[in-house]
Amino acid sequence: MSETRTRLEEARYFLNRMTEILNSPRASSEFGHFAFRCELNAFLSFARSVTTLPKPFPKNHRFVMENEFGSKPGFRLWYDTQVQQIQSDDVAKFFADQRNISIHEGSVKPHGMTSINIVEYNAVTSIGFAVSIPVDATEAEAQELIARATPPEPAPPPIRPTETTTEQSWYFASLPGGMIPQNEVIAVCAQYLAKIEQLVNECEALFA
Repeated sequence: MSETRTRLEEARYFLNRMTEILNSPRASSEFGHFAFRCELNAFLSFARSVTTLPKPFPKNHRFVMENEFGSKPGFRLWYDTQVQQIQSDDVAKFFADQRNISIHEGSVKPHGMTSINIVEYNAVTSIGFAVSIPVDATEAEAQELIARATPPEPAPPPIRPTETTTEQSWYFASLPGGMIPQNEVIAVCAQYLAKIEQLVNECEALFA
């Protein structure tokens, strides 16, 4: 496995860790919030350091792909072509900016939303009873029999306890549209990682 792909898989590890935390019972706790942000900032650092793209080929401070394949014949030409294609990619620009914030300014803190769902169960009972009326009874006698009939006491219905569930979500609210499903942190990170993986696949196919 190339060093470039190793770095890609390291980034994927932190993306998977974010998913695990979000699906855990502690996702909405203070620890869950802290752990999610830790994994996110680790992902930003590892994913962004796979390649210097979309920036022009650097003279210094190269990232993993450029250090590993930069001296291969034809790599610079391929790299320059990728720069032209990726420079207009808003997701790539966004992650470059987020990584710089995380490294140089402080932890990136996405916007969180905790949804609490409460379900209460109310007891509903139905009562029915039968009255035997002789066929030769008069109307008055029939009404008296009905009035004197006592319905049986209903059995108490089983009572289910109130159920409370929580769902935690995280968003890159600074992206266009704000807190919409397309800007959910894990979804956007997965989209970015897929773009990086495509570059790694092409690079290895040409230069490994």
